[in-house]
Amino acid sequence: MFQQTSGFPITGRQSGMTLLEVLIALMVLSVGILGIASLQMVSLQSTTNSNLNTHAMMLTNDLMERIRANRDAILDNQGRPNLDNYGKAAEVGFPDVGDLVAACYTDTGCTENEMATNDLIQWSESLKQVLPVTTAELTKSAVICLDATPDTAACDGLGSAVKIAFSWSESTLLDRQNADPAATLQTYVTSFEP
Repeated sequence: MFQQTSGFPITGRQSGMTLLEVLIALMVLSVGILGIASLQMVSLQSTTNSNLNTHAMMLTNDLMERIRANRDAILDNQGRPNLDNYGKAAEVGFPDVGDLVAACYTDTGCTENEMATNDLIQWSESLKQVLPVTTAELTKSAVICLDATPDTAACDGLGSAVKIAFSWSESTLLDRQNADPAATLQTYVTSFEP
């Protein structure tokens, strides 16, 4: 006869989980954890890209304030905007760091043209320090121009609005997998009245 060793009666039904059920539960749990991990990666990348956009906005506002503070360098004799000192066309480099005028930081001061040169040098160096952009990319993409139609991509050289535009490369997990750097180009464009 059967002896009952536990306090439960033996019936034809199984109690507990089989190994197969445990493996299926582990597989479902693993897929969920992988989904959470990929969601974390996307979230981290989005946070990084948002941070880069915020830095681009802050640096552009810095240049706008530098231009407004040095009004004599941006306005001609009739009070109209003139970008001879602050203008930059695409494919044209920024002034070199060696062109910084030390007198701008002394009591004697410097001319408005020299201050404009210093502003452009410091701004372009700040861009390179904060954003993932090289000197060559800035030379190619950065534009500071007059534009009567600030909502368009191109500069027409007319009007009184100053347009500032530049690009940098953002990489996403998908872009790294596809090795397609052109897909990650981000451009920041803004216009203002000096």
